[in-house]
Amino acid sequence: MVLAALACPIAARAEDPAPASLSTVYLGSTANVEASDQNDGATGQTPVATFDRARDLLANDGTIVLLSPLRPQGEVTYSLEGKGSAKVVPYRHEGGFAGSLLFISGDADVTLEHIIVDGGGASDTMDSTVNMEGGSLTLGDGAVLQNRSCNKGAFGIAIEAMNGSQITMLDGSAIRGNHGEDHKVAYGTVFIANGCVFDMKGGVIEDNSASRGGAVAVVSSTMNMSGGTIQNNAVHRESSQGAAYGGAIYVSNYEEYTIAVGSQQPIECGDSKFVMTGGTI
Repeated sequence: MVLAALACPIAARAEDPAPASLSTVYLGSTANVEASDQNDGATGQTPVATFDRARDLLANDGTIVLLSPLRPQGEVTYSLEGKGSAKVVPYRHEGGFAGSLLFISGDADVTLEHIIVDGGGASDTMDSTVNMEGGSLTLGDGAVLQNRSCNKGAFGIAIEAMNGSQITMLDGSAIRGNHGEDHKVAYGTVFIANGCVFDMKGGVIEDNSASRGGAVAVVSSTMNMSGGTIQNNAVHRESSQGAAYGGAIYVSNYEEYTIAVGSQQPIECGDSKFVMTGGTI
């Protein structure tokens, strides 16, 4: 009798059910909603808390909707390999999140692979798709930053990197289809300033537009190009009377511009360098 009693719960035990495959998964907290990996991720009211959980729930060719930016710490890889043309987009609604999708700072070492990060078209802010204050970013095979349009000006439409940030771009990656609004200041689709280094070893930067550096703006920093392709980028005037600089790459050791009285100048004066040993422009 004792043996039979012990056997019953064992026989009744079942495996945990496999996670459902969702065409849209919501990720991140808001002012009114707390994310949790215990949620189903199926609505903006029941978002999950981690990228890994969102990926597990996501169907092939699906979409992860960010309710708040990703803020990685340490060494992190974001990948949607095996998910077809799946992508990450910002949550969009009136008064809703339209800022950066990824913040990198401190010692964060981030790799993007086999993932499309879509900026969501027109943005109501000056925020870039990726914002860096230190740390490093590697765009690996299949990493795409696309479709960001800043309508209030921007420092870097796809990537804004400041203060010693490191960027590496490898074969199979792409930065494409990002635009600054005509007649507004937009420093580069990729903007690096204050001692940053951008190593372009492969990939393509194409079909972007800005006012200074249709592809890249290098200010008090260094860009090394040893591979890859920069093509079909353009610049627009900063005003109806203003100028436009560098259809592909803009290099400056200092850019002085008007800021609020008492504010600290965010861009430092310093040497800038562009070194090209390979690749195509």
